[in-house]
Amino acid sequence: MNFSRVFRKTYSTDSCLLYLTDFIRKEIDEGNMGGMVMLDLQKAFDTVNHCLLISKLEALGLSSIPLGWVKSYLSGREQVVEVNGSFSQAKPMSCGVPQGSVLGPLLFLLYINDMKNACSCHLFLYADDSTLLVSHKSKTMLESLLSTELTNISKWLGDNKLSLHLGKSEAIIFGSKPKLCRSSEIRVELGGEVLTTKTSVSYLGCNLDGSLGGVSMANKVLEKVNARTTFLARKSKLLDKDSMKVLATALIQCHFYCASTSWFGDLSKLMKGKLQIAQNKLIRVVLKVSPHTYIGSSCFQEQKWLPVEARVSQNRLGLVYRSIYGPAPRYLSDYFPRVRDAHNHSTGSGVADVCLYRFRSNAGKGTFLYTGASEWNELPLPIKTMSSLGSFKK
Repeated sequence: MNFSRVFRKTYSTDSCLLYLTDFIRKEIDEGNMGGMVMLDLQKAFDTVNHCLLISKLEALGLSSIPLGWVKSYLSGREQVVEVNGSFSQAKPMSCGVPQGSVLGPLLFLLYINDMKNACSCHLFLYADDSTLLVSHKSKTMLESLLSTELTNISKWLGDNKLSLHLGKSEAIIFGSKPKLCRSSEIRVELGGEVLTTKTSVSYLGCNLDGSLGGVSMANKVLEKVNARTTFLARKSKLLDKDSMKVLATALIQCHFYCASTSWFGDLSKLMKGKLQIAQNKLIRVVLKVSPHTYIGSSCFQEQKWLPVEARVSQNRLGLVYRSIYGPAPRYLSDYFPRVRDAHNHSTGSGVADVCLYRFRSNAGKGTFLYTGASEWNELPLPIKTMSSLGSFKK
């Protein structure tokens, strides 16, 4: 199966990470291990070949007028080299799409749109962040499959005037904790060179560890939140409460919920408690009260904030609502079939319930597929049948 997503309405890094982690957790639940390679392209936007790009746009069916606009947009660009104040002669550019522009990312995405045809495993694409993902019960087979797929992708990149930075490309193995204790490294090769194996990797801003326990991401969040809270506390004398709240909301609060549906659910009570302590500390700073002041429900109401776990739950349920009623990414739109559609006998309060999948392990029960359905079915019927997402969130 190939998986490719670009910048489109309702699609986001959060939904991409959610689909990725759910796939891995379901494989672990079935007794498999997952192997992933994080591809690092060298100067991806700068090496897009103009001739190849135009031919790909033609193959995609772009008509002559917009195709002429793209040609005009890319032509007439020059570059120079400066050394110690001296400039070389200007030379025309035959490759590269302008970064920082509206069209640049779109043209790059169209350029790599057929990359998925070069492999037979799962390929996750988000702009120039690309990963290969395979699963198998045997670690040896994982290594063989990933090495083969990496070779195929490397050949496609070469044919398309792109190149892989092997020094920055990383591999990771996912599995249950007992299996990871026996084999925490994976050997993936390309042309005799072995990729670096990591116990934790960063993808789309989220730290993923081998067991998907969420600890590395939680520690990253705590580090950022505590550092910024301390900085905000030092400047509190210069700011009123309203300004403090605006800064806290925009620059600190958001870190608690970054892709939280993908990593928060499997955290221990201790780690969840540390995150809540960090948020309580932030509220004390914003309210300008003593470090020992008790933070109760009235403090959250004053800030119009939710405790960390409650807000994560609200985000998760909001995505379930979108998956059922829309709009949601296509790969989540059939995630939650209604009980009444599956069995045709749901009545009363269960009229809006969704099917609850059965999993054997905690890995399966940690999926959005399971936790989202479980929490949704516990909601009162009037909330599950709200006419809009805004009303549902309120």
